[in-house]
Amino acid sequence: MKRRFIPLPPDVPQLELKEFLHRLKHQPGFAEKMHAHYESMLALPENDDTTEMRTAARAALRTLKHHQGAWKAMEAMQQAIQCLDPDTSPDLKQASSLTDTAIDHMLDIQEPERTRLMAHITQIQATIRKQLSES
Repeated sequence: MKRRFIPLPPDVPQLELKEFLHRLKHQPGFAEKMHAHYESMLALPENDDTTEMRTAARAALRTLKHHQGAWKAMEAMQQAIQCLDPDTSPDLKQASSLTDTAIDHMLDIQEPERTRLMAHITQIQATIRKQLSES
C-alpha cells in the first residue's frame, strides 16, 4: 500500500501557509519538529510504496531549509549593517564575521533568492573594506 506524504506531524493542527511560515520563523522548536518529521519519512526504506512520499518529503525538507537559511542570513545581514552604523563606534570585525555567517546560511537557500541576498552581502562587504581602508 502506497504511503502518502503527511505535511504536518499528527499533533500539529492544519495551518494556512502564512501561519506555517510564521511559526517556522518565530518558534524555533517548531522548525526542529518539522525537520524531524520530514527526516522520519526519509528514514523509511525506499520502495515502490514510499517513492512518491519520499520525493515529497525531500522537497518539503529542502523548502524548510530554504526558509530557515533565508531568515538566518537576513538576520545576520541586518546585524552586520547595525555594526556599521556611523553614529556608533563601527565594529568592522563583528560586521565581517556576521557577513560570513550570512554566507554560511545561504548554502540552503534556493535561487533566485540566493543570488539576490548574495548581492546584498557583497555590498556590505564592500562597505566594510572601504571603512577598513579609511581607518
